[in-house]
Amino acid sequence: MLLVLTYSEDRTFDRLQDYLTVPFFRFNIDLRKHYRWNITGDGYWFADPTGRSCEEREVSAVYLRKLIFDPPYIDVPAGGSEESWHREQLMEMILGIRDLAYAEGKLADR
Repeated sequence: MLLVLTYSEDRTFDRLQDYLTVPFFRFNIDLRKHYRWNITGDGYWFADPTGRSCEEREVSAVYLRKLIFDPPYIDVPAGGSEESWHREQLMEMILGIRDLAYAEGKLADR
């Protein structure tokens, strides 16, 4: 299964997904509150609002698409804020999954 980390306004992937011939799971980072997910040292899993799910053991490749905070499209007050903290935690999660995928030779290259 291909794990795609992107966001809900990624119109390019909206079009690409119709042509994929492999199973995939799309995790829209900006809609993370609508997903169930867990990431631990033992692995990770995601479940979307429709009930589809993805476990690390099923993932053969990870594709990092346009992540919501790169570049940011919302303003964050200077000097730190709760939003900044959430943003940083989310980036750490994404980078952690990326690093796990890379270490296992599963990181999809452009």
